[in-house]
Amino acid sequence: MSTVAPPVHASVAFLRIPGFDSLPVSEQASRKEGLVQGARAALAHVPTGERLVLDAPDGLAVVLFGDIPRALDTAGALHRAAAPLQSGLNHGPLALAAASSDARVIGDGIEEAASAARFAAPGQLFATEAFARALHAVARPSSRST
Repeated sequence: MSTVAPPVHASVAFLRIPGFDSLPVSEQASRKEGLVQGARAALAHVPTGERLVLDAPDGLAVVLFGDIPRALDTAGALHRAAAPLQSGLNHGPLALAAASSDARVIGDGIEEAASAARFAAPGQLFATEAFARALHAVARPSSRST
């Protein structure tokens, strides 16, 4: 029996190795390993409870919970982790779907980040409009007087 946790909103950085499918298998393995090592270094400052790293066929997806401005900084560090990358950054709904010992993260948040990465040129980091709105919402000064 599978269960799905209630959705949460999180930031997702999707890191894509350009032309991955056309590379020889040995080069695919080398570039993927370089990306994993670079991501490990870039995520060293992020507590493990505030992030998830997911394998993707042509790169990685990193789910960042919590502070949205910090997610932007972390996505930039991830983008620079292995060059060149096509990177997409989104903020949107996610859910953890668990089926026995197999757990998966699903939701539009990941799909939108992956789509942004596919549209980015090698060496570019694209942020979605949803991420820009979320960042703007937390950066806006409060209109309440104290």
